[in-house]
Amino acid sequence: MENISENIPKSFYRNERMLTSMIDAYMKCNHVQRAESIFNETKNPSNEMINAMMKGYIVNHQAKKAIDFFKNAENPDAILYNLFFNACAQIGSNEMLNLMETISEKIPKSFYQNERMLTSMIDAFMKCHDVRRAEFVFKQTKIPSSEMINVMMKGTIVILRE
Repeated sequence: MENISENIPKSFYRNERMLTSMIDAYMKCNHVQRAESIFNETKNPSNEMINAMMKGYIVNHQAKKAIDFFKNAENPDAILYNLFFNACAQIGSNEMLNLMETISEKIPKSFYQNERMLTSMIDAFMKCHDVRRAEFVFKQTKIPSSEMINVMMKGTIVILRE
């Protein structure tokens, strides 16, 4: 990756898609600092770039950094909320549960149509041991997907084993 990025023409560094792809690639190669460097040099990062950073932090087991990115996002989209819940699930603490409660109240109603975000939200609540809230989100879904059902079942089994 280093050799390739050194040979990229400087004009490409003005291309947002190219930068987002480079951030994604560096994160997948565990070069978090290089990805951060590219991101930090960007004047107005898009949600796509923030998505790539958050996903990279989660993949590299740095969920707290992903949550910090989310907190600084101005207009989070459904993907950012999804990644936020994935990061909270990775940590699975009471602190994350409190944060999720606060953030959940701010989610635009239209995002509650997003099956992936809802599945991540259910997973995060289950991993923070809040079965009641996970069930509430699950029951609000008219036709739960098999993924949602799996997350509820797995979470219940894990909690019962503890």
